[in-house]
Amino acid sequence: MDTVNKRKRDESDVGNTKAKEKKVEKITKQQIRKLEKDCINDKKNLNNIVEIFDILKTNKEDELIHTSIVSLKKIFSHYLPSILTFDENSNDKKKVVVKWLKDNYANFVSYLLTLFENDEPAIQIITLKTLFEFIKHETTFFSLQKGFLVMNNKIFIPTIKAILLCETLNKTFYEAILEQIDSYDDLRYYFLKAVETIVNNSANVKKTDKKSEGEAYNVSVNTLYSILSELQNMPTDDSQIETFFILNPAELKGDSEESVKHPLLTVKGHNQVFGDAWLAFLKLPLTIPIYKRVLLIINKRIIPFMTNPVRLIDFLTDAYNEGGAVSLLALNGLFTLMNEHNLDYPEFFTKLYALFDNDLMHIKYRSRFFRLVDLFFTSSHMPAYIVAAFIKKMARLALYSPPSGIVIILPLIYSLMKRHPSCMVMIHREGDLKTDKFDMNEKDPLKSGAMESSLWELNAIRKHYFGDLASLGDIFTGDFKKEPYDIEDFLDRTYSTFVEAELNKKVKKAPATAIMTSKITPSIFTGYCDLWGFPDYEAEAKKAKEEAKKVEATE
Repeated sequence: MDTVNKRKRDESDVGNTKAKEKKVEKITKQQIRKLEKDCINDKKNLNNIVEIFDILKTNKEDELIHTSIVSLKKIFSHYLPSILTFDENSNDKKKVVVKWLKDNYANFVSYLLTLFENDEPAIQIITLKTLFEFIKHETTFFSLQKGFLVMNNKIFIPTIKAILLCETLNKTFYEAILEQIDSYDDLRYYFLKAVETIVNNSANVKKTDKKSEGEAYNVSVNTLYSILSELQNMPTDDSQIETFFILNPAELKGDSEESVKHPLLTVKGHNQVFGDAWLAFLKLPLTIPIYKRVLLIINKRIIPFMTNPVRLIDFLTDAYNEGGAVSLLALNGLFTLMNEHNLDYPEFFTKLYALFDNDLMHIKYRSRFFRLVDLFFTSSHMPAYIVAAFIKKMARLALYSPPSGIVIILPLIYSLMKRHPSCMVMIHREGDLKTDKFDMNEKDPLKSGAMESSLWELNAIRKHYFGDLASLGDIFTGDFKKEPYDIEDFLDRTYSTFVEAELNKKVKKAPATAIMTSKITPSIFTGYCDLWGFPDYEAEAKKAKEEAKKVEATE
């Protein structure tokens, strides 16, 4: 009897489970929308919020998740005025209901922040749009109350933080974030402010080695860099600040004069938060690839949009002191600060001089480096001893460089001498390695002895095995009437381009064909010619001579 009852109970449990599964399977988008509509039309159906929220949290179907988010967004947007005006000390009988709504609204927002880790871009994007809609509603509500713009950071900063916690962003979601932030002047402005707040308030932020491979922060360095570096719509004039996601501070009816002066409405205000965000980012432990990428873009995409670019001096000097490729990449930014922002950095050329070593001709950024060196020495007011030291060191390096390096050095030396005629004495002075007073290992250009030395290295280059380089070396034997070279014409030369150029040269006169008759003839292997398949060398030589005569006759 007990066995029978147990079997019935088991069958009953199975039936209940199947019934529940069947019930879950019956949930459709139409049902969710009906729950939403009923909830909006009648407060008696507010419990539908819980039901839709449960569907959102427990369902794995993307369509139902998407529909649940949209429905809850519409419901809470409808009741948001009541939620935002909720007074804890009120004696209103509806206080309990409104508090319940407020708590569920907070729970929904918190859950949305976790959905950025969802693998489906459509879910991530609707989550992003929903959160930004709530941010817009709340900020507008409180700003209209106070008469001036007050960004509601209770949702905005957690939203930005949740985005920056994503270690990787799929392309679709990444583009949606950029479009949302960079299309609106107000969102971009407050995003940059949020970045500074999030990074600087992080409990884990410490001064550590910038090149650390670790990512022990509460933001993803890769994600933050990918967003910051792609902000394309920074304003350059106050009149360009006209696109707002939330509202224009100037249109608020409070203190109108104060509203017009809101930093959101000025280029200076945007540049200030832009610079603050980047400086906060540069405190993070950047990986080597990110470190180099920042240095690559710093001159054109960061410095021009900062109110005080000199604040980058610590970052750039640290990079410049690193040596190697990192130092080369820091050059441009440092020189821009010196040339355009009056930065005093006396050691610039001394450290630049130290970068000229045997490895220089083999690094990835060689072309970029020499392009900058040419720029640095455009001024004719440079001290002669500095220019002479660089000329001499480059000439010495040319002896150890591949052809692709020599073809850059020689035109650059020529151009430097044209700009600084006082260095011409180095060419006319006789000497060799034994009598040379130049100290290749001296780090200070002033003490290198370059001005007392000769450029005997240039004569050595004129004997180079590669004829084009030997010919290029002849430019120093003339009277220097030729204008300075455009260094760009020589930066991208490689072995491949040299070989291709040689192969494409037109031969003015065909060389005489000379083929030595082989001493090993088929007669040695009499009777085995067919077996070994030796060619008739004598016949081929005769034929070649006849063809050569024909070529000469046609010419």
